[in-house]
Amino acid sequence: MEIVNNKVLMLNLKRPERVTAIIPKSKQLGETDGIHKVAVYWGLEEAQVLKNLGIKNVPSPIVANYEFKGLFKPFKHQITTASFLTLHRRAFCFNEQGTGKTASVIWAADYLMNLGFIRRVLVVCPLSIMQSAWQDDLFKFAMHRSSDVAYGTPEKRKKIISGHAEFVIINFDGVEIVADEINANDFDLIVIDEANAYKNISTRRFKVMNKLVTSQRFYKVMWKVSQFRWVPKDNASQTVHDALQPAIRFTKRECLDLPEITYETREVPLTKQQERYYMQMKQQALMVAAGEEVSGVNAAAVLNKLLQISAGAVYSDSGEVVEFDCSNRLFGGCLI
Repeated sequence: MEIVNNKVLMLNLKRPERVTAIIPKSKQLGETDGIHKVAVYWGLEEAQVLKNLGIKNVPSPIVANYEFKGLFKPFKHQITTASFLTLHRRAFCFNEQGTGKTASVIWAADYLMNLGFIRRVLVVCPLSIMQSAWQDDLFKFAMHRSSDVAYGTPEKRKKIISGHAEFVIINFDGVEIVADEINANDFDLIVIDEANAYKNISTRRFKVMNKLVTSQRFYKVMWKVSQFRWVPKDNASQTVHDALQPAIRFTKRECLDLPEITYETREVPLTKQQERYYMQMKQQALMVAAGEEVSGVNAAAVLNKLLQISAGAVYSDSGEVVEFDCSNRLFGGCLI
């Protein structure tokens, strides 16, 4: 396949009619030894149709007709990912963590907005990254677009959903609260970050989202052989593979142009337990945590213990300290 003047795709086909009969902006130019040369206007819709016809290696015009805006220059794998996403109405992105998936999605959505294919985007993600990842990255990579976080009271969420922000960010369980408003406001694109949150089709969370994005019946891949035992069907792996197509994936190892590791320091408030231990040590120079007595013999030792408490501890899912040791050990990712 050849790209001519960033406007035309030149194809070599055995059956040119399968393209010329469907795409108005296409023309058969000639034939040599049974191979027909066909020129196709390089627009996004034309590229999508060619992709659907099974033509291999069809490039999205985003690679030539879009200015990748933002504070950082895109890496090759990010451009490839954004290109892939623009060619499919529904797709999965399984790129590894740290490869810049969010930026690729933002650029793809911005390109579709430029062309008028979409008007508003709903981003569904974990509560913890609504602002720190999505809203911050929207400013970094598409600061000309408006965004808002639908969080707070039901009335506040509904107002934001029904507002004018081009990108609306909401957490998983917040979707049900404003499902009617989401339907009424015609979001053209829904992005689900961490789709693993919808792996269980029996949950209310899944059923609400399913109504918003599709009406198709989902695949079943297991046989129930007893009350408590299920086994996979013979074709389970292929069924799951087919359900997760089309998809794209880049590993860090494949992204050879990634920059060196950078480190970032973030300040976070103490947990309730840390506050309690902190005050006990500060006032009494003595505390008990996870069955261990911790004491400070002088002012310098007490100060050191206070810094250690502030650095972190290992917690269980219920929020209880499961390990607390004031020696030089690694606590929750912090070396103290």
